[in-house]
Amino acid sequence: MGCLHGRSDVFGLKMAPTTFQRIITKIFDEYILMFMKVFLDDFAIYGPQMEHLSQLRLCLDRCRQARLSLNPTKCAFFVASGNLLGHIVSHEGIDMDPDKVQAIMNDPVVVLFCTHRRNQGRTAGALNQGITGQEDEQCETAS
Repeated sequence: MGCLHGRSDVFGLKMAPTTFQRIITKIFDEYILMFMKVFLDDFAIYGPQMEHLSQLRLCLDRCRQARLSLNPTKCAFFVASGNLLGHIVSHEGIDMDPDKVQAIMNDPVVVLFCTHRRNQGRTAGALNQGITGQEDEQCETAS
């Protein structure tokens, strides 16, 4: 058995994300614990404002050396907070993206699940008078 070499992944390669993560980790190894976080093709460079430009230059030079191309429309430079992996990351910490939360709350599957729970509670309440109806209140606030 030999090694698989190529400029792109072969269709159906099962370990492609793992392999890609290993390659990216190896490329940015010396920066990851100091001022960089990496997850697959998303990465964030963080630190004090005075050092940020030199850190950014180091990472971009490393991208150039490794022949990695960046999508300019997905890059954000010198921001206090940003969207990373569906979360809002800032100096205060990590928060949920309100747009994603709203999309989940408006999802018809959630409403159908609550409707099913409501009907299930009513049926169980008819059989056993121990149901309090808390599920109904939670579903009403969700829909």
